[in-house]
Amino acid sequence: MISSRKNWLFFVKKIARSGGKFLLSNSDPKNLDINDNFFDELYKEFFIERIEARRNINSKGDERGKVKEILIKNYTNENELKLF
Repeated sequence: MISSRKNWLFFVKKIARSGGKFLLSNSDPKNLDINDNFFDELYKEFFIERIEARRNINSKGDERGKVKEILIKNYTNENELKLF
């Protein structure tokens, strides 16, 4: 899994270098472990934002509801790009 994540990092840096924008979305691992900084460390060169998302599909009905989602992008809402 880690090598797969590093492939993503290589890919998003390539997008950024070419002047393109990207937005990655993932369930925030801090939902399960507040000390899990995996994405924060891996994508520290980019803008990271956490938002609240609603999960309506889950095999465990009592676990449906609001969770944190992590957004990783190379631009701000003001269109500032981070190029490499």
